[in-house]
Amino acid sequence: MDHTTYRLIIVGIFSILSFLSLVLLRKKAALLIVFFVAVALGIYRGVQFAGYAMAGDSVYPIELSHIAYFTQAAILLSGIPQLQFFAGFFSFCCAVGYFVGAMASPASMMSGLDDFTIVQGMVIHGLLLFCGIVMLFGIRRYKKRALFYTVLSFVLLYLFAYLVKNDILYPGVPKDSYVVLKMFDGSLLNYLFPEMTLTPMVETMTTVGLLLIAFLLSLGLYFANQKFFKGKEENILECGIYPWLKKYSADEDEIRR
Repeated sequence: MDHTTYRLIIVGIFSILSFLSLVLLRKKAALLIVFFVAVALGIYRGVQFAGYAMAGDSVYPIELSHIAYFTQAAILLSGIPQLQFFAGFFSFCCAVGYFVGAMASPASMMSGLDDFTIVQGMVIHGLLLFCGIVMLFGIRRYKKRALFYTVLSFVLLYLFAYLVKNDILYPGVPKDSYVVLKMFDGSLLNYLFPEMTLTPMVETMTTVGLLLIAFLLSLGLYFANQKFFKGKEENILECGIYPWLKKYSADEDEIRR
């Protein structure tokens, strides 16, 4: 696949799935549709990674988008409302980062991949974008504690990267193969400043800077969510373990009366 074709497909997938997500905003079935898309995507990728493990391939769910597949599926399955903000934020940022990177440097995104894997990556990140937009702006007005859970999730993500980088999780994985590890150890800056020497100070400043940027982005999207739902009613068809248990408990109380 040549770079022009790649970029055209990228633009097409981005446009179509952005449009579909906007159509779903504040529709009653929005959460239900995203629920099934996210869970199906999580299962699909889970089966793929299980296949890699059984085949002895050194492919691990370490990248941010890999974590997003499973995080959003788990959060939507749980049905805990205020965690859905983080799921939407994380999926949205991973998808936008992928599409920006794909347009800016198609060669690096396509390197060593066959056409099926390339198209699969486009579609999967398009679905992350779709789920992210709907969860951020199509379901509910989030409460302030959603920001607390989001900040806590940032810390857990950093802890995960730290454990992988120090061979506590997935020991022996090639550290230069994963963007998330390059982000937290500062080596990603070498793309911009090839002559920069990486020191503990650079690593610390990079980590603090990334966490600060992530917080400011989440804060901006939180206030955008507040503004979007101001004066509007939430129209949600709830799904997930938490609302189902709550409904079951309420039905049991009603029967006892």
